[in-house]
Amino acid sequence: MTTVDQEIAVQAPDPSYIVDPSFIEGSGRSAFKILQSRLCPACVQKFEKSKDRSKLTFDDLRKCVQQSCSQDADFVTPQMPLLECAFRLLLASTSEPVTLPELHTQVIDLWSNAPWPRHISAASLERALASDTYYGIVELRPAAK
Repeated sequence: MTTVDQEIAVQAPDPSYIVDPSFIEGSGRSAFKILQSRLCPACVQKFEKSKDRSKLTFDDLRKCVQQSCSQDADFVTPQMPLLECAFRLLLASTSEPVTLPELHTQVIDLWSNAPWPRHISAASLERALASDTYYGIVELRPAAK
C-alpha cells in the first residue's frame, strides 16, 4: 500500500451537523421561540388554532417546517446570511444528521441561482458552522472505537 493509499484509508469521515435545541437553551435562549419566529404563515395559523398550544414542542414545530415551511420559496433564500441558510436547511432536512458535503451542495445550489451568485468552499462553510453560537448548529463526532 502506498502512502497516498494509506492516507485515503485513514481519512476521517465527513463532519455531520444537527440543530441541537439543548445547545440553544443552554445559551439562555428559547429554541422554541427561535424556531417559531421562522414558521411559514400556514404553520403559524395552524398552531394559533391549536387548543394545546402550551404542549407544543420544538419537534412539533420542526415537523411543520419539514412538511410545510420548507416548501415555501421564501423559507430559505440566497439573500439570507450563511448561518441562517444553514440553520433553515438543517431544520428542513428529514434526514439527520446532514453531512458537510450535503449541506455544502445545498448552499451552493441555493446561492448559484441568485441574482448575485456567491460561492463558498466546503472548508469555509465548515469554519462558519464551527463558529456558530446562536443557531445551535453542532457537529456530531463519531463515537470512539
